[in-house]
Amino acid sequence: MLCGWLAAPVALAETAMLDGVPREARAARGAELLPSEPMFPDAGPGEVDGPVLRYAEPVSCPAAPEGRVWVAETQACDDAGCESLTTVWAGSWTVEDAGLEVRCETDRVVLAAGEWRMVLTPGAGGGLEVSELTPPEPESLSAARPSETPASED
Repeated sequence: MLCGWLAAPVALAETAMLDGVPREARAARGAELLPSEPMFPDAGPGEVDGPVLRYAEPVSCPAAPEGRVWVAETQACDDAGCESLTTVWAGSWTVEDAGLEVRCETDRVVLAAGEWRMVLTPGAGGGLEVSELTPPEPESLSAARPSETPASED
């Protein structure tokens, strides 16, 4: 799906290409472009349905590398219902949880959801380090992990 100014050049190019083509040939060409077989024939119903991205945006955050963190919300649905997850990329850290809240302060990044809270502060190497974690080993925080290569070092 193309939106806004990205869609216009494609639409104009296709119109220009098809100007000299008879209507019957256009219809035949359109049928050729439609897939006649499923893209993933072995997949069961719902197996290719992944989470839907609701939004992703940078949030100004003075304590984070490059002065911002990225926040995205996805929604995954199955037969039992839908679940919204918030993912935060702060420096080399990726944290994902339902109802995750981000608070950026001048000297730290605070992430919290439900019963747990994580405070990230700038470390000596320029990346973010965990300076506070409450409770010490929250079960729901299993998705928090530092990335292999910190984003600020690329």
